[in-house]
Amino acid sequence: MWSRAKKTLIHGTHLPVEPIEEKPRLQDLLEAIEFGNHKSATKDGPKLLSIFGKEVEKGWQLTLPISALQHLPGAVVGPVGIVSQDL
Repeated sequence: MWSRAKKTLIHGTHLPVEPIEEKPRLQDLLEAIEFGNHKSATKDGPKLLSIFGKEVEKGWQLTLPISALQHLPGAVVGPVGIVSQDL
């Protein structure tokens, strides 16, 4: 399996996926907005802001108002959560 993994790491991969149809994509987007984030994200807001603040500072994420999502072509979202790694 190493040769296949090496090829993927060097050349990237191609996933045979098809674009999401617009009507189901919009329905999923509206449902995701209505659902909101997981409880773990809403109960520990300062930690969440700290995590995402670093992502924004490095330019890896862009914060946008929820109202902008419906105007972004092809936008999809998923809920955010915080996993505790305390043992």
